[in-house]
Amino acid sequence: MIFRTTVILAIATMVACGGKKKSNGPSKPGGALKTDTKTVDTGATKASDISEDTRNDFDKAVSYYKSQKTWNRSSCEKSASNFSRVAGGNKGLVEGYYMAGLSYQKCGMNAEASGEYNKALKKSPRHSRSKSNLAKIAYDKGDYKTAESRWKEAIAIDPKLSGARNSLAMLMIKRMGKARPMYKGEWATLEKDARGHLTQSLAVDGNNVETYVIYAHLWMEGAKKKKSRLDLAKLLLDEGKKRSTTYAPLHNAEGLLLLHRGFQGQAMRSFARAVELDPNFSEAQANLGQINLAFRNYGSAEAQFSKVLRRNPKDYDALIGLGYAQRGLRKFPDAESTYNKASQIDGSRGAAYFNLGVLYKDFKAAKEGDLRKSQELYRQAQKYFRQYVSKKDVTTAGKKEAEANISDCTKSIKQLETYIKAGVTAEVNESKMTPVAKTPEATIIPANQPVEVAKPIAEPAKIIIDKVDGN
Repeated sequence: MIFRTTVILAIATMVACGGKKKSNGPSKPGGALKTDTKTVDTGATKASDISEDTRNDFDKAVSYYKSQKTWNRSSCEKSASNFSRVAGGNKGLVEGYYMAGLSYQKCGMNAEASGEYNKALKKSPRHSRSKSNLAKIAYDKGDYKTAESRWKEAIAIDPKLSGARNSLAMLMIKRMGKARPMYKGEWATLEKDARGHLTQSLAVDGNNVETYVIYAHLWMEGAKKKKSRLDLAKLLLDEGKKRSTTYAPLHNAEGLLLLHRGFQGQAMRSFARAVELDPNFSEAQANLGQINLAFRNYGSAEAQFSKVLRRNPKDYDALIGLGYAQRGLRKFPDAESTYNKASQIDGSRGAAYFNLGVLYKDFKAAKEGDLRKSQELYRQAQKYFRQYVSKKDVTTAGKKEAEANISDCTKSIKQLETYIKAGVTAEVNESKMTPVAKTPEATIIPANQPVEVAKPIAEPAKIIIDKVDGN
């Protein structure tokens, strides 16, 4: 099974706190706009050119932004409009454009957000947080090269931008999952660089729970060879809990750690807690779905994967999981349709073809009473297994299992031919047929394929908003 980590890519959210602080008297006219910790970038607009009315409008926009407990398209558009009016009415106030972009990005309105961030950068080319958030948008589109480049540019401008550092660390952890051999060459370099970014992020803010969680993911990577890394991962998650017990990605990471240690029941509770804290947390829902499959709770698994797919209909792994749950519920036409959708989304991956092979071989062909039709179904199963073997993501163990299934199909076709020549027309007793190589409920993908417990950034998924001021 493929369990997924949280995509913890922070949107830079130094939320502006308005034009004036509380004091015994009125704020000084012409002073710089302020956040809780630093001066807001006003671009080419001089502080003395910012009118008192503009300051008041900016304060009101910030107040509305901060009052939102949950976001929807209407509130995102209203917040963005509030900031856009401030920016446009004050000779292009950079922070207004930036906050408008941030408002749009809260609802995943990335095209609109990009437009506002680009306005901010046109006014102030070194606006680091706009660069960082444009990197997040590029990442969501799957353009990792552009995302990495923009995060590096943002850090070059502001080395204390922890959201960008955390995001770069996650990209490096993702690459570590593919780099081989472990602990040498590229793998070792990636680990060193990721640790460097995370260490600097904690130096800026030692209470950033997001950083502790990402650091824990780093130590879980490579734990199959060095179990002691899991102790470090737990230590970091414990430190994260001291800062927050309601941060959903922390509980998702804890679930992955428990899986590494073989505690599936406890892992399920951790994933469930993450979903409870954030009902829109796709990664935790996918993991909860996967572990329900392991316990053959197919109805619960179907519900979790369906929720993920409502937000992202092109989530390949969620489609595979949903198909598997549907197969377990004996919804065979639905399972076939779901697997076909997955293959259409990404034909370069093998899991959909392997599962279609299993569906045809162990469920459709084996249950078919018409012997000629059963033979054709076995032949179709063979085609799917051969397609699976041709894919680049297939492991040696997966290839062997597929070949074993192809061989079983050949034997079944020959047995059926014998029955046909003998004049048998009734439904063949399943016990007379060649037994399947693997119990179909054992896995979603080939049974001997390694469980990808600590793959970071599996697919574009959850946007985690960094709520720490100053980033």
